[in-house]
Amino acid sequence: MIGVGQSSVSLILEYQGGVGLIKSVELGDYTNQFYALRLKVHAAVERVRIDWHTSDDVYTKTYFPTLSSNYVDIPTFLTDDFVISVSATNVSADMSDISTRYETRRYKVIR
Repeated sequence: MIGVGQSSVSLILEYQGGVGLIKSVELGDYTNQFYALRLKVHAAVERVRIDWHTSDDVYTKTYFPTLSSNYVDIPTFLTDDFVISVSATNVSADMSDISTRYETRRYKVIR
């Protein structure tokens, strides 16, 4: 569980598949930060997909890391159940080898 300063919000990691592309996950406290969730991702990650789950549906939203720091700031939790998915494609210098790595994490927000 990840706690946050004065906030009563924490995260529970329910599932993790793959490793190495999501470097860190931190919560904002709304007093000093302007985000609810901040992800630091590997430099090769070009986009972050979050599937926001409700009891009836799934809402998919795509976020993009800043080029200078590889952070993705999520301004607010759309739901309290979400899945983060990232991928990175590696291409060898002579283009003979192309490989893709994936990482997926499912979190629940506890208030």
